[in-house]
Amino acid sequence: MFTPTTYTAWLDGRAGEIFEKITHQQTISNEETLVLILKAQNDQLHMLSESMDRRFEQVDKRFEQVDKRFEQVDKRFDQIERRLEQMDQRFEQLSNNFRWGVIATIGFISLLMTVLKFFP
Repeated sequence: MFTPTTYTAWLDGRAGEIFEKITHQQTISNEETLVLILKAQNDQLHMLSESMDRRFEQVDKRFEQVDKRFEQVDKRFDQIERRLEQMDQRFEQLSNNFRWGVIATIGFISLLMTVLKFFP
């Protein structure tokens, strides 16, 4: 069976033989030229594949950073939400205190008016 590793091994071996011919200043055939072209293309594809892998790793790291930032933003929103709930509780307490203060004041004024009716 002809697998990618077998193809690469064959191509490397065959290209090595052709380079050996070139170093001895022997002529090469059109078929051998095509093998060298295939070798160059295969090497270029391999470099592109490695480059793409590095780029995807960089993109993955950036997405991880973005995820961490969103987690921080979510935590901040949670803190803000808790603070708003605390403020709501405080306003509710103030409102209740004010309501009871108004009721007590009206009661005191009513009592005072009633008492003043008996004194000429």
